[in-house]
Amino acid sequence: MPQLPQALPVGDGWQWLSRRPDIRQANRELQAASLQVDVTQADLYPKVTFGASLTSSSHSVNELGSSQAVMFGIGPLISWQFPNRAANRARVDQAKAMEQGALSRFDGQVLLALQQVRQTLALYDGERQRHGALTLALSASQRAFDLAQRNYQAGALDFLDVLDSERELISLKAQLADADGQLLQRQINLFAALGGGWQRPESLSAHADGSSR
Repeated sequence: MPQLPQALPVGDGWQWLSRRPDIRQANRELQAASLQVDVTQADLYPKVTFGASLTSSSHSVNELGSSQAVMFGIGPLISWQFPNRAANRARVDQAKAMEQGALSRFDGQVLLALQQVRQTLALYDGERQRHGALTLALSASQRAFDLAQRNYQAGALDFLDVLDSERELISLKAQLADADGQLLQRQINLFAALGGGWQRPESLSAHADGSSR
């Protein structure tokens, strides 16, 4: 059964939470909403376009400016566009409202992520303590069973006492096996809450690729 090779790292909690897919999505939506505000604010100002105009009555490019052309002219081209400030102001207000909505969703997603991490940490710590207690109880039960066997061989106990001790030992082994699975599940939930994932070892990946061929 997989086990953690080392203790959980400590440090900046936001660095862990920022890896979560839901947090990254909310952050991208907030950035998009902020950029939309900048785009709509740019529409409040007049737009000036500079270009050039070319007019000729010739039918081919090599005849431009020749005597065969009845009309020919080259000149600058400047166009002005004055926006409808009232309509664009309304668009800016709408974009800002959408930005505030994206910010609220981002804050809500962060609070939800923090709540999930706190819950999974509490469950993991409780399951870890339960696993440690069962391990100690199993060790004590194993010593009690060994002592009961020696006393039975010495004639100090009957076989029913040995059976009771063995029954308790088997029950604790079953509980510890169940606790192993529960502890592993708590670890997986904690990894998911922190935005982690699974990576296959290179040796296993190479073996799987070779088998697939």
